[in-house]
Amino acid sequence: MKLLLENWRGYLKESEGFVEIDDYHTMGQSSAEYHPAWDYAPNEDPSLLSMEAYEEAFPPAQDLAKKLGMGSISLAFIEGDGVDNHVARYINGTSQSPVIVLADKVEDQSEAILTLFHELGHAYVDAAGAEIENEEEVVEEFAQMAFGQGAEKAIAYLDGVIAEQ
Repeated sequence: MKLLLENWRGYLKESEGFVEIDDYHTMGQSSAEYHPAWDYAPNEDPSLLSMEAYEEAFPPAQDLAKKLGMGSISLAFIEGDGVDNHVARYINGTSQSPVIVLADKVEDQSEAILTLFHELGHAYVDAAGAEIENEEEVVEEFAQMAFGQGAEKAIAYLDGVIAEQ
């Protein structure tokens, strides 16, 4: 009981997960000088299932980002069904500490992981300064490979594609 009384603030405070800041539900901290408000309206009431899926997907995505040589990632829910027919978008130019905006349409943890891995693939291509003709297909293959076969194999695949350009 004494421990509970001494640490009650810590038990009530959610240390992980999405927090609402200026109407944006965000998770993680990017060092990039970008804010979603510059381009997107906030989703002020994202799906709880989607928030939970991305909260579970965040640690594996952050681990992959580190293996890709990137810093902390940041996620933010935006208004609408997606961005150009996609459920998420990596913000170009933030590859050192990626910012990813999300629609709240993904409610499955595996799909959330694949979505974040896919966007990190775009960040890696951006960081390399490469222009890949079929980038969507390449980063989707990268995401599937990272999810199913591990980061090392996926990174080797993406490095190979980039080297061919």
